[in-house]
Amino acid sequence: MSTTSVYTGLWVDHNRSGVNRYQLLLDDYWIGIVTNALAIFITTASGPIFQLLIGPLSQLRRKISSRRNNDQQDQFEESRSFGDSMGYVLQNLRHVGGGYVNIPIYGPAAPKRTIAREAFGTGLMLLFLIGVPILLDVVSIFSASLGTDSTALSSSSKCGSYIYKPDSVKCSAKFLEFERNAEAEAAFYAMSCYGSSSNSDYCTKFYNQSISYPVGNNVDCPFAGDVCLGEEKPAYQLSTGLVSGSVLGVNARNPFFFSRTMTCSAIVNNENYVNISHSSGGFDQWEYWYGRSLSNYTWANPVQESLWDIKGYSAGIHCSEPGSRTAAFVPLPEFTAGPYPVMLMFISSHKILYPQIRLDPVFPAQSRANFPLGYTGSLKYYHNSTRATVLGCVDQYLICKDATGPCWTKENITSIPQAPKNRISTEEENVIKLLLLALDFSSACGSTQFRGVEALNAQSKISHMQSQDLAPEQWKVEVEKFFQVSLARIQLNAYDIVRGTAAAFNDYHNILPARYRGICNLVAIRTVGWKNLNVMGLVAAIFCITLLWIFSWKVKDEKRVDTFIVTLLWRNYLRKICLFTRRS
Repeated sequence: MSTTSVYTGLWVDHNRSGVNRYQLLLDDYWIGIVTNALAIFITTASGPIFQLLIGPLSQLRRKISSRRNNDQQDQFEESRSFGDSMGYVLQNLRHVGGGYVNIPIYGPAAPKRTIAREAFGTGLMLLFLIGVPILLDVVSIFSASLGTDSTALSSSSKCGSYIYKPDSVKCSAKFLEFERNAEAEAAFYAMSCYGSSSNSDYCTKFYNQSISYPVGNNVDCPFAGDVCLGEEKPAYQLSTGLVSGSVLGVNARNPFFFSRTMTCSAIVNNENYVNISHSSGGFDQWEYWYGRSLSNYTWANPVQESLWDIKGYSAGIHCSEPGSRTAAFVPLPEFTAGPYPVMLMFISSHKILYPQIRLDPVFPAQSRANFPLGYTGSLKYYHNSTRATVLGCVDQYLICKDATGPCWTKENITSIPQAPKNRISTEEENVIKLLLLALDFSSACGSTQFRGVEALNAQSKISHMQSQDLAPEQWKVEVEKFFQVSLARIQLNAYDIVRGTAAAFNDYHNILPARYRGICNLVAIRTVGWKNLNVMGLVAAIFCITLLWIFSWKVKDEKRVDTFIVTLLWRNYLRKICLFTRRS
C-alpha cells in the first residue's frame, strides 16, 4: 500500500549536495516507464556515435598500414554499422603476428615494427567497435539508477501539535492514550533499532535509523545538593553532542543543530528522606520525602513483603516541571537542577534471587539466600529490604543556529527566534518550532512514566523467582536504555507532528498556530510506492543523447559538401576559440 499525503513532482532535497538536490517524485509505475524509456533512448545513440567515429577510424586505419588496396578501404568507410565495420577489420587480420590476407605469400616479409604497429592499431579499432555498443548497453542498464530513493516531503492536512482536551470532565478510560502509545512505540523502536545493525522494515520508518551518540562519561552530581551516591564523579552522562536537524529529515537550507543530554545518578535514601509510618490501610509503609507530590510525601511502599509472594520490582516515577504552577511533583531544593526537569525513580525489589553478590547502589543483592536441606544448586543472593533505592536523572537540550552558535537552552529559551502573531513564520522559525516540539517528552520521564517498572531492563531479565546475571553497574545500563528511548522519541515526535498521527485519537485537538503551518512541508519521510528521479541526471542524459544526434546530422558547407554539424562547429567556432585561448 502506497504512502499517502506526500508532496509529488519536482522538489529540492537540501540534504543532498550540489545538483543532486533536484528530485522528481513519481510513483513506482511512472518511474518504471521513465527509466525504461530513457534506456531505449540511450541505445539509439549507437547510430550517431558510429557516424561520428567512422571518419577518425578510417584515418587510423590509413596510418597503421600502407599494405591494403583501395577496395578494402572503401568498404570500411562505406560500412553503416559497428557490426559491418568490425567485419571488415576481422577480414583483414591474417593470424597472430601476421599481416593482411592480400599480401603475396612469396613477397618480402614486413618489418617487425610495422607488424606491431598494425596489430596495435587494429586492436584499438576493435576496442572502439566492440566497446562502444557494450558501453551503451551498460549505460542504458545503469539509467535505472537515476531512481534514487523513496524519500518524500510529508504533506498531510492533519499535521499539527495536538494536546489532550476531553470534552467532558469525567476521566476517560483512554486518558492520554496517544502519549501512552508514543512512549511504548518509542521504547519498542529503541529496543529494535538502537545499538544494532538491524535492516528490518520497521527500522526504516524514520528518515535515519537512529540518532548516534558517543560512550557515556562519569561526571559530577547534576543536582543542587550533595545527594548523589558515590565518591568522585558519581553521575553518568550521555549526550549526542551537536547533531544536524537533517537527521530527523528536516529539509531546509539551514536545518539547525540540536543536542540531547541525560545525566543520572543513584540518589541517597537514608533516614533524612525515608522513614516508616503507619498507613491508613493498617500496615507499615516506607515513606519517601523528596518533595511534594499528591501527598505530603513523594512515594510510599509496604515494609512487609506481599502475601501474594510476588517476584519482581515495583517502581514509582516522579517528574518535575520547573516553572509550572500545576506540576504534580515539586522536588526539595537539593533535588532540583536549575531550570532543567528532574525525574526520580524509586525502585523496590521483591524476593528476587541473583546468581552473584551485587554492589550496585540501585540493584543491590548482598544477602545469601537460604534453601532447605538437600538443595544442590548454585548460591543465590537477594536484597533483604523492601526500602526502595532511588535513581535520579536530569535532562537538557540545546538548539543552535549552526555549529558555532548562537545556541539556546532552557536558561535562555525566551530569546529564541519566534514568529510574531501578525505574520507567517520564516523557514528558520519553522525549523526552530519543529525542533522544540520534537524535543518535547524527550526525557527520562518521557521514556518511563507510562510504562513504569516495565521500562527497566532488569525487569525483563526475571524469570519466575530468579534474575539473569545483571551488569555490575546495571543502573548505567538502565540510564542508557532511557536515553535511547528519549532519542527515538525525538524521531517519533517529528514524524507524528508532520503526519498528524494524534488526530486519529479521541479528545485530541490541534493547537499549532496557523502561522507555523510551514513545518508541515518541512520534513522528509520514507515512503512506500514512490521513488525519486534525479532530475539533473535525467536532463543530462537526454541532453547528451540529443546532442549526439544533432552533431551526427550532415548539412551542406560553403563548398556544397555534406559535412557533420560538429565539424562545422569546430571549423567556424571551437577551433578559433582554442587558438585564441592558446595565444592569450
